[in-house]
Amino acid sequence: MFSDDDEYLAYYDPYNAQSMLTALHQLEKYIEEEGPFDGFLGFSHGCALTSTLLLGRASEKSRVPWQNPFKCAIFLAAGGPLDWEALHNNKLIWLDKSYNRSMINIPTAHIWAMNDKWGPSMSAVLEQICAPQARHGIVHNEGHTVPGRRSPEVLRGAIKAIRRTLQEVDTIAS
Repeated sequence: MFSDDDEYLAYYDPYNAQSMLTALHQLEKYIEEEGPFDGFLGFSHGCALTSTLLLGRASEKSRVPWQNPFKCAIFLAAGGPLDWEALHNNKLIWLDKSYNRSMINIPTAHIWAMNDKWGPSMSAVLEQICAPQARHGIVHNEGHTVPGRRSPEVLRGAIKAIRRTLQEVDTIAS
C-alpha cells in the first residue's frame, strides 16, 4: 500500500492560487473536449478542484451560461472548495460552514473520516454545500483513505452511499 510519508503528485499546489487557477482551466478544457460525464469520482485534492469549479460556475450562472457536466459526484476524503472570487483575485480562501452563495445541485456521496489528518472539516463543509435532498454519506475513523477490506463495515457503508447516489441519478433521469 501507500505510505503517508511518501511523496505524491498533485493537480495543483494547494498553497498557490495561480497553480489552482491553472488546474481549474485545464479541468474546464478537458470537460469541454471530453464531457459531459455520467459522474465524478474523486479523492482529496481532486475533490477540492472539482467542487471549486462546480460551485464557482454555479455562482456565476446568471452571468455566464454553464451546464453542469456531471450527473452526480462521489467525494472520497474530500479537500474543501475554495472561494471562487478570492481565487480569481489571487487569494486562497477555503470555504467554511458560513458559506451560503451557491450549492452543488446534483446527487452526491460523501465518504470521509473524522480522524482525517488533512482536516475532516473540509469534507464536512463540502457535504453541507451539496443539495441536502440528494446527498448521501458515511463518516468513519479510517483516516485519509478510501474504505477497503481493512474495515468491511465502513466499506459496506460507502457502497450503500454510492448506490443511493446512483439511484438518485436514475430517479432524475426517469
